[in-house]
Amino acid sequence: MFRMILIAMLAISCGKHKDQEEPGRQPQPGRPSDPGGPGIPPSDIVEQQQYMVFHNLKRCWHRVADVKWSPQLAAGAKAHAARCTLAKDPSIAGKLGENIAHGKGLGQIKAQDNWYLPFIFFPYGQKNGSKETAEFSQIVWRETSEIGCASAKCGDENYYVCRYSPAGNVAGKYDTNVYSLDAGFMKCTGMPRK
Repeated sequence: MFRMILIAMLAISCGKHKDQEEPGRQPQPGRPSDPGGPGIPPSDIVEQQQYMVFHNLKRCWHRVADVKWSPQLAAGAKAHAARCTLAKDPSIAGKLGENIAHGKGLGQIKAQDNWYLPFIFFPYGQKNGSKETAEFSQIVWRETSEIGCASAKCGDENYYVCRYSPAGNVAGKYDTNVYSLDAGFMKCTGMPRK
């Protein structure tokens, strides 16, 4: 009988999910439920890190320096994403680069993959790129040093916007800003490089 009670108690304690809090227990600082610290919503910091890892991984693959996160660019991207449009923001034309994606059920990583995948069609070594590869070339543009990205839910569609400074896709400068895939790309992790 004692053995049955012990097994039942063990089963109940093992069945409790590790993220379930006990009533009246205060969350501990530094727990994953608060990765950004006080005042930063967890989803924002996670989303920011996903954008940064994706962009810096792809930039490493193409032998260019990491970008840094810009809260100002992210705020502009957030405002534009909330407009729920695929149209580029005319107020930043020539000053900032911008990639936009949307779709029903589209996730952030898939949106970025869609921007990046045309790398296989890019005319490497040429002075100019193409409209079909513009999102890719903006991600890996050597002179770009900052990004800010955001997303918005618009009805049943997700919108993703990334802004880049300085802007890429400058006519006549592709050959010195967009490099082919590095043969040693497997060494890249997406984590900050020195």
